[in-house]
Amino acid sequence: MPNINKNSFKAFLNFLDNNFAFLVIIIAVFIFGFSFGSMWKNKQLTQRDATKTKELVTDSTMLRSQQTPEKVSPVSKTDHFYGASDPKVTIIEYSDFGCPYSGSVHPTLKRLVKTYPNEVAWVYRHYLLGGTSSLTGVGAQVSECLATNNGNDIFWQFVNKVYEKAEANDSVVDEAGFYAIASSLGVAETGLKSCVESGLSADIIETHALGAKDVGIGGTPALVIVSSNGEFEFMAGAVPFESLENAVKKYF
Repeated sequence: MPNINKNSFKAFLNFLDNNFAFLVIIIAVFIFGFSFGSMWKNKQLTQRDATKTKELVTDSTMLRSQQTPEKVSPVSKTDHFYGASDPKVTIIEYSDFGCPYSGSVHPTLKRLVKTYPNEVAWVYRHYLLGGTSSLTGVGAQVSECLATNNGNDIFWQFVNKVYEKAEANDSVVDEAGFYAIASSLGVAETGLKSCVESGLSADIIETHALGAKDVGIGGTPALVIVSSNGEFEFMAGAVPFESLENAVKKYF
């Protein structure tokens, strides 16, 4: 056995010596093939990702082109108005208490009105993706009952506290939480529940939703910028302060 192993090893060395160049070529071809295959695969993935990105951009552009902000319902006395009494720009927001992006843009709008108190007004309208029967639908109805029975100021206090609580807890305010916030503002829960159960506030919210659909809005938050000269512009999502500021300042 030892002689066989020794002879076999010697034969193997002779084989390597006689065929070294051939083996090098085979290894080189293998390495080149593997590298080329990896490069081709990466190129295909890159092209696929680029195609997906292009499709997303195209889809987004198509969605934006479908918006018709000039069809937005005119601001009326029944709207929730905050900011300048004779504004150069009015921002009509369609929002949902259950939408985290609505929660993100809320302080941005507050900051904008605070920065331009004589130029910018903010109108808040509901657009509930889950309808008035959803969890956040209860909150929307509570807010409308507060506005109807207690005035515009308490409506805004309620809305501010809803978003503040949602941000602090990193979760949507539940039904009990909505009534607790109202109670903290000095409004009895019993009267509010009676108002919600009457369905009057649901009708207001449905009117907001129909107006949103006329504009072509499909999500929240959605902002319709209306200048005092009758110009219209649409913005969607949690718009950064600087972008929103630049959008409204051109109408000053």
